[in-house]
Amino acid sequence: MPAAARPLVLALAALALACGGPRADRPPELRPTRGVVLISIDALRADRLGPYGSARPTTPFLDRLARRAVVFDNAFCPIPSTLPSHLSMFTGLYPRSTA
Repeated sequence: MPAAARPLVLALAALALACGGPRADRPPELRPTRGVVLISIDALRADRLGPYGSARPTTPFLDRLARRAVVFDNAFCPIPSTLPSHLSMFTGLYPRSTA
């Protein structure tokens, strides 16, 4: 694994551990029924996706998911580079704050 990818892998692992999941030892009424799905696709134009207005049927799964989900119209990134931008998404810190 490249050294540059290690922080992202660690951040994803920490997020997975923090979120946990439905535990089998909990009664059904205490198990979570909703979750969060973050879909991040690098270098994809929103106007090519059905949920954002494209008439072409190129993303049928995302179209079905968007009909049942909350879809955000605006997204901003702190830096136009994939790895530091993802680290910011998962940590809430700006790229220069990792000192």
